Amino acid sequence: MIYTFSTNMMQLKSIAIIFVSTYILLVRTDLMCQDESNHDDEERLLERVIRNELALETLLKEIKGTNEDVIKGLREMRNTKTEVGELANKLERSETVTTLKTGKFMKDALSNITSELVRIRSNLDDATTNWQTDVPSAIKRGPPSIQPVYFHARSPAEAKLDADQDVIFTFIELNEGSGYNSSSGIFTASIAGLYMFSVQYCTMYGQNAWLAIVKNGTLIQVARNYGSSGSSPCATMQVISTMAVGDTVWVRTVARTELHENDGVYRSTFFGVLLV
Repeated sequence: MIYTFSTNMMQLKSIAIIFVSTYILLVRTDLMCQDESNHDDEERLLERVIRNELALETLLKEIKGTNEDVIKGLREMRNTKTEVGELANKLERSETVTTLKTGKFMKDALSNITSELVRIRSNLDDATTNWQTDVPSAIKRGPPSIQPVYFHARSPAEAKLDADQDVIFTFIELNEGSGYNSSSGIFTASIAGLYMFSVQYCTMYGQNAWLAIVKNGTLIQVARNYGSSGSSPCATMQVISTMAVGDTVWVRTVARTELHENDGVYRSTFFGVLLV
C-alpha cells in the first residue's frame, strides 16, 4: 500500500510538469504567431485554449481521484495500524495472564509437595520414636501371656465297651477354661492354638483294649493294649494337634474293649493342655 501511494504521487508530479511546460510553449508560440496572422490564428488559438482547459479539467479530475485514493489508503493504513496495535495488546495481555496462571499453578504444586513431605517426615519421626519406646518395653515384658487351658479327667463310666463307642471320663480332676464336659466326655477348644492330648488306660486280664483319640470325628492317634493272663498292663498314647475355636476332641474305642478300673491301683485318664 505504501508503494502504491508513492507511485501515485510521482505520476501526479510528472503530469503537472508536462502540463505547465506545454501550456507555456503554446502561449509563447501563439504570441510569436500573432503578428503574422491575427485573424487566422485567433480561431486556432481559441481552439487550443479550449482544448487545454478541457485537458486541464480532466487532469484536475484525475488528480482529485488520485488524492481520494491516497486519503483512502492512508485511512486503511491507519486502521490496519490500529488493529495491529490492538492485536499486539491482546497477545501481550494473554501472555501475561498465562504466565501468571502458570506461576500460580507451579507455586501451589510446590507448596502441596512440600506440605506432603513435611507430613511424611513427621510420621516417620513419630514412628521412629514409638519404635524406640515400644520395642524395649516389649522386650522387657516378654511374650504375651496365654490364657491357660487344660483339663484332667478319670474314671470311665463303663469298663466294658463295644467298638466305636465313646469313652466318657466322669470324674474331673482339673478343668481350667471349662473346656471338658464330663457328661459327654468331649473337650471343646475355647482358644485357638497348639494342644497336647494324652490318654492312659489299663486292660483287664486276658482282654484287649483298643482306643483312639478323635478330633472332629477323625482319628488322630490310636493305641492297642493286651492284658495277658495274670496281668493288667497299662498303656499311654499322646498326640499334638492345632485346634481352632470350637474344635472338639474325645476318646473312642476302635474295637471291643475291656478296661481294668481300680482306684487304688489301676486308673484310666484323659488329659489335655494348650501349649501355645
